[in-house]
Amino acid sequence: MKRGNMKRAIGLALVVLFVSGLFACASEPPRKEQQDAERAYREAVDANAGDCAGIKFKSAEQALREAQDLVNAEKYDEARTHFNVARELAEEARVEALQNPDCSRAAQTDENPDVGQAVERQIDEDAVFDDPNYELKTVFFPFNSSDITSDAQQILADNATWMNRHTDAMVVVEGHCDERGAGEYNLALGERRAQTVMGYLINLGINPERLSVISYGEERPLVSESNEEAWSKNRRAQFVKKWRR
Repeated sequence: MKRGNMKRAIGLALVVLFVSGLFACASEPPRKEQQDAERAYREAVDANAGDCAGIKFKSAEQALREAQDLVNAEKYDEARTHFNVARELAEEARVEALQNPDCSRAAQTDENPDVGQAVERQIDEDAVFDDPNYELKTVFFPFNSSDITSDAQQILADNATWMNRHTDAMVVVEGHCDERGAGEYNLALGERRAQTVMGYLINLGINPERLSVISYGEERPLVSESNEEAWSKNRRAQFVKKWRR
């Protein structure tokens, strides 16, 4: 190969490697942005922003949901932007709530001793995650869906906090469905639910080697009745801990 052609080939290879590296970075899930957004959201909840800064708080919730949907769709760049928006809105909502003397948590504490006691308990709440016997919480799903709801996001954030403090624990995510639908379909739906939950935990920083999934479809209902209340409790993902030896 002539020297000029060799230089061009080397230059082209370097460009390809550089562009590939850019795409590799862009394709990574926005874990830090998600953790920052969820932390800001929890702090806004603690400041009672849902009541005191409703518009910004609702907007933060919506941005957080949309960001998670984008993560599930593996649109990581768009998700990163939505998480950043959610964080900024949640931070603004928290500040607005704290600056409202008639509605802030501090004002409520002065007027209501029970709220003051709740705040004190909240200070120690984090200590529960140090308990190896902490029971990982179950998450529930809408009908015929594997989407992570806003309530489930908070539950999974708590579960991830515990898992990050107890790295010797392996966790099996079980996917469950209500009795409606064909058995084969429900097994597949339970699998999707378990996989979605596992993916969410991975995005929260959990090592995927510590996680596994199994679907029981409709075979193991939590509640045996045949009504909407029972079905809503059976559409779930729950967790089984296994300790490394």
